[in-house]
Amino acid sequence: MSILRSRIFRYTSYNIYILFFILSLLQIFGLDFKGIAIIKAITFLYSVSFFYRYSIQSNTIGAIRFYNIILYVFAFIVFCGFFSYLEGRVPIQVYFNGIVSYIFPLCILFWAFNQTIVERKVFISKIVFGLFVFCVVGLLLYFWSPAWYVNWRVSMYSDWVGTENAENFIIASNNLSSVSNHPYFVGYTTIFLLSISLYNIFRGKSKNKYLVLFIIALLTQILAQQRVSIVLSIIMIVIYSVAGIKNGNKSFLIIVALLVISGILAFIKYYDAIDFLITRYSSISSGAVMNDGRFDLGYELLKSNYNWLIGEGFNKVGHASLSYGLVCIADAEWQKMLYEIGVFGFSVFYLMLLYPIILAYRYKCYVELPIVVFYLLATYGANPFENDNLILIYWINIGFILKNVHLICKKHGINNEKAYEVL
Repeated sequence: MSILRSRIFRYTSYNIYILFFILSLLQIFGLDFKGIAIIKAITFLYSVSFFYRYSIQSNTIGAIRFYNIILYVFAFIVFCGFFSYLEGRVPIQVYFNGIVSYIFPLCILFWAFNQTIVERKVFISKIVFGLFVFCVVGLLLYFWSPAWYVNWRVSMYSDWVGTENAENFIIASNNLSSVSNHPYFVGYTTIFLLSISLYNIFRGKSKNKYLVLFIIALLTQILAQQRVSIVLSIIMIVIYSVAGIKNGNKSFLIIVALLVISGILAFIKYYDAIDFLITRYSSISSGAVMNDGRFDLGYELLKSNYNWLIGEGFNKVGHASLSYGLVCIADAEWQKMLYEIGVFGFSVFYLMLLYPIILAYRYKCYVELPIVVFYLLATYGANPFENDNLILIYWINIGFILKNVHLICKKHGINNEKAYEVL
């Protein structure tokens, strides 16, 4: 029985994004039996089983040991937040919702770190396949728009933004979300697809396959209308194209030509749709996207008489609070963390996000680097770490970064590397 259970846990964890797609599709037809929650729980339990092995191996490298300390301090801050709920003003369920969102997904890095090179290749191929299916089916449904899908989207977005908020409802209903109930999912995860496709095209590996992946992922991301991910993707494309063309990689000439030709044809044939997208994205340069009132509530709370050093309590103004008619900071994780866990916790949280970027840059983790940079930037105008569906891909890549650091340091005999040598 234990062998069978182990195989089920392993299979579920390796195929998590493929199962996400299947179960999300079933939910559209009303077949919701909490399957997504179950596979996430299985993946969490499977990942936790690697914690001991992770702690033994990772602590041999000073750079990773320093990151582990950051993780443990953050976890300690989160668990101490429990005591702030004893006063009874906020239901304890809000706290446990935060544990599920912030701590459970983090544990997947233990498993990602302990994968062998062969296991990692298999896992990445399954992630790419699962997300690719999300994109392809999403594009088909977006342009085909069958009645059952349109009805589902209308009901979902009316619950999300409310039909009385006409402008936001139109924008939300025009976001490509595939079979996910959240347009952020495809907007965020396509960063991984674009990063891995550009990297492999640059290295000359299976150019045609990754060129198709690149085109599908980019089109999906544009139609998902997640502006921060679009900006980062443009930066990635420019950097890789300049470097690729300089190195004589003709694939990037094809990419640039395709983008220019597609842009011209789309502008001619779909002028109204392009005009809508231009209006939508122009708010990036105008600053309107960051001046739409989303920060007002957070500023008011931060100006109030709150405990600025240790905060008012973990997850007290998270999305879970809305269910109880309480205040919620929905689109600014930096404000949320500053209010909830104070200056000290805020500093630990952002050190936890910044340090992997330094490691990824120094140890040339070029596939993972854009992902960790993106999630850091996303915390300015969204709450990505509060959504466990969005954040899984982040912690998977953190595990890969730490493993790369471990392998490189072992190869060169750097077992006692100090944190300050990285910083």
